[in-house]
Amino acid sequence: PLRRPLMTTARRIERWSFAAAGLVVFANAEYRARAEREGLLRGDSEVVANGWSLPDAAPDQRWRDGAEHLLAYVGTIGEQDNVDRLVDAVAELCLPGRVRVVVAGAGSALEAVQRRARERGVAGCFEWLGFVRDRNRIASLVRSADACVAPEVDSAFNRLATFVKVVEYMSAGAPTAAHRLPQTERLAGDTLEYAPDMTAAGLAAAVRSLLAGPGRGRRAEIGRAHV
Repeated sequence: PLRRPLMTTARRIERWSFAAAGLVVFANAEYRARAEREGLLRGDSEVVANGWSLPDAAPDQRWRDGAEHLLAYVGTIGEQDNVDRLVDAVAELCLPGRVRVVVAGAGSALEAVQRRARERGVAGCFEWLGFVRDRNRIASLVRSADACVAPEVDSAFNRLATFVKVVEYMSAGAPTAAHRLPQTERLAGDTLEYAPDMTAAGLAAAVRSLLAGPGRGRRAEIGRAHV
């Protein structure tokens, strides 16, 4: 019952904002197309990918803490981010003691994701940094990782979204595993390793391919140049 008046108010604010703007900046072309369909866009607009480049911090082997493989996740940990899918993928990899996963981020789903890691028996593989303000620290983690992960799965929200983490990973030339979502594919093309489906097993397969693939560095470098 509360949602209807809230949505009505939000839409009014949205229309007022568009009407008042001299320039509207969209995170991707689909957001602009939606505004055009809704009759919201009246003035000038530009599309700028939703993200920014990481600084040139050096890799640091201390992130690995002796593990053979290092995975990294950077970003919000909300329900739509599907970090629980990353937990399930790590469990699917079956590399106890050989893989370390460092997660930089916080959000409303953090406690549920940590509980999921305990339930799947992989809590010992994870280090939870919380929200990290130091951009150089994030850059060092991303550049140290054997694979970075964008675990978002298909949904109405995620089909429209361009994720900041994907741009950050690409800007650092990091090998990246992700699900094949429309805006991710439009942004990154074939520079990422895509899961064959939307399952945790599929994401694990993409990560495993990166860990074993000798060509991952060249493709990641193409991604960096693309950014």
